[in-house]
Amino acid sequence: MWYGARVSTFDANGRVQVGLGTAVVLATLAASSGCASSHANPEGADASVSGAAAGGGPAPAQGSDAATDASDPSCVPRTESCNNIDDDCDGRVDEGSVCAWCRKRMSSWNHTCVLLRAGEVRCWGENFYGQLGDGTKRLRHTPVAVIGLGKAIEVSAGGDHTCARLSTGQVTCWGRNHDGQLGDGTVTSRSTPVAVLGLSDTVEVAAGRWHTCARVSTGQVACWGNDGEIRPGIPTASGLATLIAGLGDAVEIAAGTWHTCARLSTGQVTCWGLNSEGQLGNGTTTASTAAPVAVQGLSDSVEIAAGGFHTCARLRATGMRCWGVNGRSRLGDGTTASRSTPVAVTAVSASVLSNSVEVAAGVEHTCVRLRAGEVKCWGGNTRGQLGDGNPFDYVPLKTSAISVSGLTLPVCPARSDGSRPE
Repeated sequence: MWYGARVSTFDANGRVQVGLGTAVVLATLAASSGCASSHANPEGADASVSGAAAGGGPAPAQGSDAATDASDPSCVPRTESCNNIDDDCDGRVDEGSVCAWCRKRMSSWNHTCVLLRAGEVRCWGENFYGQLGDGTKRLRHTPVAVIGLGKAIEVSAGGDHTCARLSTGQVTCWGRNHDGQLGDGTVTSRSTPVAVLGLSDTVEVAAGRWHTCARVSTGQVACWGNDGEIRPGIPTASGLATLIAGLGDAVEIAAGTWHTCARLSTGQVTCWGLNSEGQLGNGTTTASTAAPVAVQGLSDSVEIAAGGFHTCARLRATGMRCWGVNGRSRLGDGTTASRSTPVAVTAVSASVLSNSVEVAAGVEHTCVRLRAGEVKCWGGNTRGQLGDGNPFDYVPLKTSAISVSGLTLPVCPARSDGSRPE
């Protein structure tokens, strides 16, 4: 999600994975809801690949989102799907067993981790700071098990660190800790998991470049580490989780390089941290802030994704908006001018965006997954991260979206009750 060459690859379920490795400048998104192996092997080691701030925050915990559809007279009930929308108009988002079929997958800066169905986490890639969690600092080209983790239900990979949310509601982290991003009260890097102090009852974790945040069941958000000029959690150079003041109804979080955003139950979005390029979306580019500020003009968001220095929100009925750095037209508005307030994505037509079910943001590009399984990307393409099959450095940017080539996704097989995951 930021510096160096990142690689985007596809996992076994057809979802785009983002890392910092051989090919691509940054993160993207999921291409399939993970239906393939879930159906073929529902009890097996189906994996959820974890990723970081670059690619957007993890999906909200099932059943935890307070949606607005129940009080919306225009809501037309339909089968609930894993798309961050209250499809059946019961006031809950992606509840029940639905999301067990389409668990969020992503990846990280220079390493990748995968969550297996049994709760085990395995990682591979760069390991200079112990971010693979195997007790060593050896680079690994194949997955190795994270030691002493317990049963994980979510994993998020940051710059040089990784964090996992456990079935107990606790969060553990490992890897680089120079800014307290592990949350254990020290600045000592760890090659095996350590518990984040003072956290319980968490429902989501999001690892950024040098900071980490977690959402708890009350809707509050705690952060630790360095997210720019402000350092929530390390007032005295120690990493301790600190609640973000004035935030109590978050239903999703996304961590960028030095900023963090939260989607609220109202559909609004608030952001905090570094604001040098307008990444907080409040109409300014001057002050960084430790307190959340409202992103201007957003009231019906259903998903957010934080890239390196930009953020995007998928909206219920009006397409998609992005803000922040716009180099290589990563905001998708047809220009390269940075924006301190959300602008409409025009790289994809409104009719196409109305069928989008997921968004992910990288350092210099952005992608959306459509309901039919197609993935469209726009922005920087200097390392082939748009997936159009062209060699590196061929077409440095795309102001209109292109389809990821060679990505043919099957329709998800029906479950036993006849319904289908997205």
